[in-house]
Amino acid sequence: MLDIRTDEIRGAQLYLKAADRDVRRAISKATSGRLRPEWRSLIRGNARTAQERALFRSGGLSMSQSGKGYVSVNGRNLSGGLTAGDGGQWPGVEFGSYRYPQLPPRNRSGYVVYRSVQDFAPHATRVWLRTIADNVREGLGVQ
Repeated sequence: MLDIRTDEIRGAQLYLKAADRDVRRAISKATSGRLRPEWRSLIRGNARTAQERALFRSGGLSMSQSGKGYVSVNGRNLSGGLTAGDGGQWPGVEFGSYRYPQLPPRNRSGYVVYRSVQDFAPHATRVWLRTIADNVREGLGVQ
């Protein structure tokens, strides 16, 4: 098991800053490819209502150079006038609302994505660091 330390993360970020653009893209693509199926499965497991499943059905995941994952939500409109896209009401589905009866009760820690991120972040960081280490070993010709 990989033990994550702040120094390792900083070292990985410095490596990526110095790395060629194609190398950064390859690492991002490989990391996202490894994590996407696990992420979607976790999201599906945390989505309890039909509204949550509809909104977060195609929740994408992409990795940045800093090792942060970015999540996208499904862009389709939902019944009851809710819109999911940018600027839509997905925060109401994720965090609830006291104002709208079709939304769950208010919850600061989120219902689907935030709970999933809390469980997934350490694993995603390990995979990201492992992908970078594999890339370095491959570049040096070490097996």
